[in-house]
Amino acid sequence: MRKNIIVVLCLVLLLTGCNNSSVAVPNKKTAKAVAQAVFDEMEKDEVTKNFVFDEVFYDEEKEAWVVVYWNDFSKPGPYSTGAIYITIRKEDAQVINIFYGELMPDGSPA
Repeated sequence: MRKNIIVVLCLVLLLTGCNNSSVAVPNKKTAKAVAQAVFDEMEKDEVTKNFVFDEVFYDEEKEAWVVVYWNDFSKPGPYSTGAIYITIRKEDAQVINIFYGELMPDGSPA
């Protein structure tokens, strides 16, 4: 897992530049790529093994990207009302949180 994350982070640095004026995760596409590397290496149970990418949004308060994985309803259940949220800090691509469950509208755990 660590090797895959390092490879993705190196690619991010190559694509975005290595000087201090650039941002390590400048956009949704890059955030999704970093999160996908993490998600692919996660151990999954019967419910989460059918999760797929759902959305990416930017949390201005945390200055981080949040990438969400949720049920793939085209596959047979079981299904979950929760999702997997991977939070990646924009400035350095550090994964600062992996959360499984439901979030309230303000972004706090349910």
